[in-house]
Amino acid sequence: MSNDYLTIKEIAEIFGVSIQAVYKWIKVKGLECYKVSKHRTRIRPENILKFLKGYSDSEDERKYFRKSIKHYLILKYDNPYKAYGI
Repeated sequence: MSNDYLTIKEIAEIFGVSIQAVYKWIKVKGLECYKVSKHRTRIRPENILKFLKGYSDSEDERKYFRKSIKHYLILKYDNPYKAYGI
């Protein structure tokens, strides 16, 4: 998987949830994140997939989200090779 980090806003966009929901995943449900500064938090795509594995028994659902993250990174960087490792 790529070493790119996603912002809270980007994760909310990918999953169609609010920014507050992503913060809840971090605080209450243990989604691993990295504090870049006092007001900046980043999350690695593989941490999102690991988090989802604990909450979803459906391999199809996890594949769908993996594709969603990959598609987002391709659009973000306009370079399909950058997101190839997902």
